[in-house]
Amino acid sequence: MTAMDKIILGIVQALLCQQYAQDEQFYGVTHTAEVLYRKIMAMPLLLRTLMTAFIYVFNVFGVFVGGGLFENLNLQQRQAQLRQWQHSPIGPCREGMAFFNKMTFFLYFSLCPKND
Repeated sequence: MTAMDKIILGIVQALLCQQYAQDEQFYGVTHTAEVLYRKIMAMPLLLRTLMTAFIYVFNVFGVFVGGGLFENLNLQQRQAQLRQWQHSPIGPCREGMAFFNKMTFFLYFSLCPKND
């Protein structure tokens, strides 16, 4: 698993319901993260480059929030960092998190059958 895979998996885990996010092996969470990674890698070169840079900056920002890279933080620290970026006064931070929020839930509910 590459660093970018771990970062995207962490974002997906933090966004989805805690009961699913705590189990890294839960098929819906890991499958959603894999598909989201493939979608980002399929973007045109400039957009893919910008998204990759955004993801790595987001990962490094975890050092200031939780004392470590985002990919190494626990679930509560990851969620705190996501909330901080979702409510950031910096537009690209808010927009990037809006993208991940919308794409994660869209993919999750598209890929995973409803469990009643």
